[in-house]
Amino acid sequence: MAFGIYTVIKRYKLVSGNTFTYIDGFKTGVVTGFLATFVFALFMSIYMFHLDVEFKDTLLREWFKDYDQGGGILIFIILIEGLSSTAILSLTFMQIFKNSKNLSENK
Repeated sequence: MAFGIYTVIKRYKLVSGNTFTYIDGFKTGVVTGFLATFVFALFMSIYMFHLDVEFKDTLLREWFKDYDQGGGILIFIILIEGLSSTAILSLTFMQIFKNSKNLSENK
């Protein structure tokens, strides 16, 4: 995910040129990460509920042995981890790509 967000923000900065702003770059990173997270969560839900049911049961037995939770908690965890990673990575990469106040540092 980190490589994808970095690459998309870098490409967006190259394409937009002088009109590149911090907010636009951040939005680009967030949208990219959110889409990747939802695609991965969809894949994992298909995998866990249809292709390999034993995988889901093994995870639930080991992680949540004292709680009576269904498989939906696993998808929820994937979504929360992906969305939080997206926000942190987008903010981090924008520190690299933001336009500096020092004219010699702008690229």
